[in-house]
Amino acid sequence: MPSESPNLPSGAPRNPFRIAREESFWRISLPPDLVASTVDRLGEPLEVLVGNSEEALVVDLSSTLAIDSLGLGLLIRLFKACERKGVAFSVEGANANLLRVFHLCGLTRHFQVRGP
Repeated sequence: MPSESPNLPSGAPRNPFRIAREESFWRISLPPDLVASTVDRLGEPLEVLVGNSEEALVVDLSSTLAIDSLGLGLLIRLFKACERKGVAFSVEGANANLLRVFHLCGLTRHFQVRGP
């Protein structure tokens, strides 16, 4: 059963992602399009989550079909926030096209990226 996320602002607009507490980490499932129009709504709540948690973060891209430079930038910001706190960060469920993007951008040298 999913837990509530730690210290997210109450009354904030509904965000296009799901957060679930699993064993010793938070799983964040992102929307089908991780692009400029969704990143604007995702960034602050996700950064608050990372800032208020001491748990590892797993970003689930199993529903994500497209990502642009702002989407990649959001993932990099989350990774760096986790790195500063000393908590693990990984990406799971990336389809073949997304895996290619992560490899081409060199992000797989910085954090773990797994396919479906």
